[in-house]
Amino acid sequence: MADFNEALRLDPRYATALANRGLVYLLREDPDRALADFEALVAQEPRDIQGLRGRGRARALKGDLAGAAEDADRLLALAPGAADGYEVRGLLRLLRGEFGPAREDYDRAIAINGRRWEFPLERGIARERLGDAEGARADQSLAERIVGEGRSGANPDVLARRRSALSSRLAPLGAPN
Repeated sequence: MADFNEALRLDPRYATALANRGLVYLLREDPDRALADFEALVAQEPRDIQGLRGRGRARALKGDLAGAAEDADRLLALAPGAADGYEVRGLLRLLRGEFGPAREDYDRAIAINGRRWEFPLERGIARERLGDAEGARADQSLAERIVGEGRSGANPDVLARRRSALSSRLAPLGAPN
C-alpha cells in the first residue's frame, strides 16, 4: 500500500496505482476509499474495464445500486465477452435479494473466467439463499481452492471477511425479500 501511496503522491493520475490501490481497499472491505480511487481512474479513462469494475463493486457495497447498475451495463456493453460486467451485475442482484439472477450472472462469470475466487464465493452466497446448501459448500470449496493456488492475491482471511461483509448486507435467511 505504501508503494501505491508514494506513486500517487508523485503522480496523482497514475492509473495503475489508482487501480491497484482501489483493489486493495476492496480486499480490505473499505468501499469508501476504493470508490475514490476508481472514480479518479474512470474520470481520466472512462472505458477502463478495471476502473468500471472496481467502481461498480464499490458503489454496490456502499448501497448505490443504481450507480452499480450503470457500471454493470457499461461493462457489458464495452466487453460482453469478459466476466467483469456479469460479476458487478451479480453482486448488484445479490444485494437486491435477486438470488436466482445473481447465481446466473456468476455462472456466466465463472464460465468466462474460472480463476477468480470472488465469483464462486458470491455465487455460493446466492445458492445458500436459494436453499442449495450443497452448491453453496461446493462454491466455498472452489473459492478456497483458487485462493490456495496463490494466484489471486487473496488469502483465507479475505474470503472470510468478504463472505461476512456481504452476508451482513443481506436480509436474514428466511426473511422476505
